[in-house]
Amino acid sequence: MIDVDVRLNQMDTKLKEVKCSRCGRMMVFQKFYGPHEHFLGWRCIYCGEIVDQLILENRLEQRR
Repeated sequence: MIDVDVRLNQMDTKLKEVKCSRCGRMMVFQKFYGPHEHFLGWRCIYCGEIVDQLILENRLEQRR
């Protein structure tokens, strides 16, 4: 039981650390559904910014 509580506390701490690059507020991890596929990513609960692996890769490529 203690291990579960420790893991939940660690998860809460990690979630609090994820901040939106646009507005600096909290992001949540969720599953998104498209017409032909679904993907996992982060969505800001305030401004709506969505970030997933492909978006991050494209942003890094543009900086080069």
